[in-house]
Amino acid sequence: MAMAADTALNHPAAGALLAGAGSWGFWLLTRAAGCYAMVLLVLLVQQRSLIFPRPSETSIADPGKTGGQIITLERATAVYFPAADGKNTIVFFHGNGDQIGGVAAHLGAKLNDEEGLGFVGVEYPGYGIA
Repeated sequence: MAMAADTALNHPAAGALLAGAGSWGFWLLTRAAGCYAMVLLVLLVQQRSLIFPRPSETSIADPGKTGGQIITLERATAVYFPAADGKNTIVFFHGNGDQIGGVAAHLGAKLNDEEGLGFVGVEYPGYGIA
């Protein structure tokens, strides 16, 4: 049986077939590497929007609905709940994908109502109402 396999590989048609498979394999490998490189390039170019998605315009929550005052700082917008006499004020920066109309406004209202704490929830430029 081994003799038959050796004879088949030594046949001129088998050599042409194996040579063709090598160039076809190289073609497939270069195409796969090219596709992989394109995927990496798209991920590189789009990484900021994939990691830090902006809320859509229709999902912008109004922080004023929780009783907070909207104030404009030099380079940012914020929701503000004034502190009761003698109480501290917390400055809050929300996480990725949030906005001051979301967690910040509700957390500020809760801390202000229950503890009398002041609260400033700062909005990042380009997000929410900023």
